Amino acid sequence: MTSANSEAARKIGQARPLWTGVSRLDRIIGRRRVLLHAGPPFENRADIPPLLRNSLAFACVYEGWAKTWEEADALVLSNDIELGAGQDFAVLLPLAGVASPSMALIEVSSSTAPAISAWSVLNEGGSCASRLGLRNMELPAHHAWLNGPFADWLAALFTEPMELYPLLTEAIRNGDDGHAAVSAGSMAMVEALSRRTDRPIPSAISTFVNTNTSFAINIWMAMAAAVLGQAAGTVDSTVVVQAGGNGFQYGLKLARSPKRWFKMEGPRPTGNLDPGRQERLPARGIGDSAVIDFLGLGGQLIGEKSPIFQGLRHVLPHRHIERRHLFKCATLSGLGDLTGGVDAQAVVSSGQGPVVLLGMLDPEGRDGRIGGGMIEVPVALFARALDDAVDQTNDAENVP
Repeated sequence: MTSANSEAARKIGQARPLWTGVSRLDRIIGRRRVLLHAGPPFENRADIPPLLRNSLAFACVYEGWAKTWEEADALVLSNDIELGAGQDFAVLLPLAGVASPSMALIEVSSSTAPAISAWSVLNEGGSCASRLGLRNMELPAHHAWLNGPFADWLAALFTEPMELYPLLTEAIRNGDDGHAAVSAGSMAMVEALSRRTDRPIPSAISTFVNTNTSFAINIWMAMAAAVLGQAAGTVDSTVVVQAGGNGFQYGLKLARSPKRWFKMEGPRPTGNLDPGRQERLPARGIGDSAVIDFLGLGGQLIGEKSPIFQGLRHVLPHRHIERRHLFKCATLSGLGDLTGGVDAQAVVSSGQGPVVLLGMLDPEGRDGRIGGGMIEVPVALFARALDDAVDQTNDAENVP
């Protein structure tokens, strides 16, 4: 490992992430008509896949910029609103989810200097969720509650930060991988939040958090981004600090060039389609939750005894468990010396990309989640990033 990558690995390994509070997007990036999505930015709005257009249109209705879904559709394709990649603002979005100015965000910061912060939208729960890419007419009302009464209740609990690694350690010990399996972490998180108040929890909030088995994943997303962000700007380092897909292209950033996206056509996930949908073609990889796997959780953590591993054994790369250790670069001391991080140079040398777990969505935005699976991030993407020899501040590049 080069000295630059050793330094990046040290920064990642020594990070101590804290959930520091709840804020709103407009307090972070100002009062702008902007919508953020997962993965790299789009160069052409015509390339936005239908499922993500649905979520962006919902946000336009929710913000009051459009009165009807039809008006919202036109607005998304116009230049009257800004569209941006969430990770360019350190805001993480799950699957086809979006962030709009009045939405509440989880804030996670590192207690180690420099204090790097990252944000994620609140987990929406099960069926009524913009991350599914559906044109769900109940979404505006649900988000009015989620970003209103629920967010207010949650924000009031943060008179002091919450350490995240102890909760994550407990979750892993109870079978979570931090991405596809997060139920243990979700329940531990709810218990930790409940201990922060001596008042009865409102019934609607209690029902929501106690039945939301994916509650923790958004927190782990912001956590992973904040930890990986510690290495951003490390000169000459080829460690990956951001990664994700927008349903059209897949991209990543390296520590040595933290403002520059390298991207290529997004791979389609493989895995297990739901009954009656085995003939469907899932959307290309979408979502920022890939940062969880790049930190060392999810696809980089599952072992042979894991139900997730067993369920995906037929599509996982050959000798996945043995070969993934070839490109891990950091020791996460706060997680019992779990190994993690991804070195792009080592990926190219190994000839195998990291596995990212994710839900499989209907690309047309009609049926939502149609299964669960994984992608192997193509080695060609890492090779293109390594071939780069230009200044860190240049704009994003495409993989030919």
